[in-house]
Order: sequence, then structure tokens, then C-alpha cells
Amino acid sequence: MTKTKNLKAFELVLIGHPDKVCDLVSKTVCDANKGGRNAIECCWGNQLFIVNGETDKKWKADEVETLVRNILTNDIGLTPEEMRSIVIMNNLNIQSSEINDIVGESGTGDNGIYFGGYHKVYSPVIRRMKDMCAALTAPVLREWGYRTDGKFIFNMDTKGNVTDLTINCASFENVAFGPNRVALESFIHTFTGSGTTVIINPKGDWHKCHGFADCGLTGRKLACDGSCGLFSHGGGAMFGKDISKADVTVPLFLEHLAKENIGRKKVCGFSAWSIIGDTNLEVFKDGKRFGVIPYSEMKEYVADKELNLFGVLK
Repeated sequence: MTKTKNLKAFELVLIGHPDKVCDLVSKTVCDANKGGRNAIECCWGNQLFIVNGETDKKWKADEVETLVRNILTNDIGLTPEEMRSIVIMNNLNIQSSEINDIVGESGTGDNGIYFGGYHKVYSPVIRRMKDMCAALTAPVLREWGYRTDGKFIFNMDTKGNVTDLTINCASFENVAFGPNRVALESFIHTFTGSGTTVIINPKGDWHKCHGFADCGLTGRKLACDGSCGLFSHGGGAMFGKDISKADVTVPLFLEHLAKENIGRKKVCGFSAWSIIGDTNLEVFKDGKRFGVIPYSEMKEYVADKELNLFGVLK
């Protein structure tokens, strides 16, 4: 990687990174109970995949296992042999009635601090790089001999040019002549421009991956889900939660607020905090009090939009 004081580094991961797999399963379980109360957290280590959390849906005996197996096969691209080795544990419980009573219909689902911002140069490029990660699906990568477990570090200069990018990405062992680095590099250049120096697996190709090599956990890629390290972030995960959970709603709303209020400045940042059950949140712009905004307004902004696995609201 290029090292200079004029560059800023950012991080992203692919869909098959073990933490992102857990995010995807948590999100999919939550989406299957649209309109309900959900707080889903998964853990994947070796041959054991555990789906934990609270929900108000009564799941059928094999419903969760079928959902997880479909994701691991179709979205993540596990081999039949790997799938046969996986044991899936459903540890979902009914959400606490005490929490439901405190939160009610319009309150925040937890205590927390929240951040959201917009940078006129960096933020649009970060969005484009997230689109690149979303486009690197299992079928696309498989065609080039790669798997979906990978991580990017990229540098951006002050003009928004991605100067260099390093990706560590797992590959299949039985690919003749090795993985197609040229195809992957060419694909990356369609998002970064041809001037970007692309480095693929600088320490060599690797094959053992996903939860078989590194334990995964929901909510462990918070920087990647937000601004990729550009702004501060709170401690709550975005995925596996309904919109009563402020960890989901507030950062996305604050990012929108920053974009709407940036004016002639290059960068704008918002923050807020809440206590469980709050119906109004005090909001700060660049460290100064901005005002009080109803939580219902924040939820309304998010409610009719789709949040993808890389933290992009569409």
C-alpha cells in the first residue's frame, strides 16, 4: 500500500467474509419477519452456525435452518462437501415483554450514541466502492476461481482518486493455472478507474476460508457498514434489527441530514444519543446543538427504503 500523509485509507469486506455472512443471515431472518420486532445475532465457527436473538415470530422447526442453508449455498457459494459438514442451531427466543412495554410503538429500542456524516469528495467514492463489493457475487467470483471471502484496503487522495487497492481474497484449490487475477483486476478498475494500482493476495493465494478459517459474528464490521472509517460510529450493529432499534435508523437518518445540511462546506457530521424508550432525540451538527427531532420522523425516512448488506440505503 502507498503511504503518504495526503492519502486516507478505507476498509471494506466481501459478502463471504465470516462476519458479513453472519450479518446477511441476521438481516435475512429479520426481513422474513417484516413489521415484527427482531434482534438477531449469529455466530459461525468451524462446522457450527448459531442463530441467536429475540423475535416475535414463531418459526417452524426447520424454517431457520432452510434459510441459512440457502444463503450459505447460493449467496456465499459453499461447496456440497462444506455444506454437509455444517450444523445449524436455532437459538431464537421471544423478545422480552418488558422491553416491548418500554419501547412501545414510537420509542427507541435501546440506549446508544449515533453518528452520520457526508464528505463531498470521499462519500460518493465510498458509495461506489460499496457497489463494487455488492457486485462481486459468488457466481462472478467463481468464474475467475475466487471465493466470496475477501477484504479490501484502499487509499484515496484529496481529489477522490483511489490511488491503490489491496485485496486478500480466497480462491478454490482445484482451479487449473490458478485464479484469474487479470479478470478480477479489470473488474475492480471499472469502479476505481484504470489508474488504480491493484494488489491481489500479496502474501500468496489461500484456500481455507469463511467460518472454517475464522470465526464470524454479527455486527463486527461496523466501520465497513457505515463510512468505512471516515466518521465515528456507535457500538450497535445495523443488521438483524427492526427499525425500532435506533442502531439502524438513527445513523442512516443522520447521514441523510448531513447531506441535506452540508451547504458550501466540504464535510458535515451529525451525532445523537438516546435512552431506551425515547421518542425525541437531541441532535448535534459538527459538535453544536442542532435541535430535537422526533424518532418517528427518523423511522419514517428509513421505513420505505431497502438497506443492503454494505450499509447503503436505497
